Amino acid sequence: MHLESRFVVMEYDSSRVDPGPALALFHVKDAQLVMAYDPRTHPCTQPDIGECRAVRQYLHEHQASEVFSPRPVIPMPESILGLTLDFDNEWEWGLYRPLGTHYWAEFFAEADIQLREFDPSVF
Repeated sequence: MHLESRFVVMEYDSSRVDPGPALALFHVKDAQLVMAYDPRTHPCTQPDIGECRAVRQYLHEHQASEVFSPRPVIPMPESILGLTLDFDNEWEWGLYRPLGTHYWAEFFAEADIQLREFDPSVF
């Protein structure tokens, strides 16, 4: 599976996102995972789903019909698929994990965006 120019989503949990977890959206550009929707500045958490609509709007503006979530859990801040995580020096690392598909799949489906899983170990 080729992920260049695609979007990768994960849950992010840290003391800076409360209540958490928050939705973290990455855009794959030049073999790097670049933060597209930063949970530090745009909280998008499960208890407050109304605020998350901006994520779906962002994806529609970029004509994304699908997003990808890794299986199994990827240790951070290493790499995913051998891609480099591109963040500024102020990033406070937290726990990244795959999305709970039972919850977020419905969230994306409401906007006609398919949540797909992929196995990073096959790349």
